[in-house]
Amino acid sequence: MSSYSSLLCNQADTTALMERLVVDQEKADAVRSVVMEDEAVAKAKAEETQAIADDAQADLDEALPALEAAVKV
Repeated sequence: MSSYSSLLCNQADTTALMERLVVDQEKADAVRSVVMEDEAVAKAKAEETQAIADDAQADLDEALPALEAAVKV
């Protein structure tokens, strides 16, 4: 194969690789977008859950002394 033919093959291979990379990047960007949305939802749920846990702990902290006092009687 002549160097010119080899060069044309390499150019075609490079072009095909670049086209695949563009498609792969678009797919990766779409996945990244979904992951970021899921992350935002998960963060909001975690904050909500933490608020519920904090509220429950506050109620427990308030109720435990009364329970302990009642048990001692």
